[in-house]
Amino acid sequence: MPPASAKAPEGVTHKTHYTMAEVMSKFNIKYGRLYEIRNRYQLASIHAWGTTAFSKKDVEKAIAKYDEEQGKAQQEAYYTCFDFRPKDGLSKTQVRRF
Repeated sequence: MPPASAKAPEGVTHKTHYTMAEVMSKFNIKYGRLYEIRNRYQLASIHAWGTTAFSKKDVEKAIAKYDEEQGKAQQEAYYTCFDFRPKDGLSKTQVRRF
């Protein structure tokens, strides 16, 4: 018989659910951000494989909505101050003045 930490509820697989660590790694977010997203969008969680797991569909939908609200979808169209510096050999002050 496998240990309790190796078990997951019926119908829960790694194809249908992310572990908490997988969410943070895949979407490059820290625990605090995941906690905020989890509370804001009421992400349901289950206990599987000895950790907290979330439905992939729900997580992807919540992260996309969060990114849209935060304007992260538009970030690809813009440079930050720090993107210019190494490219053009400018100092931080020069970039800000420009």
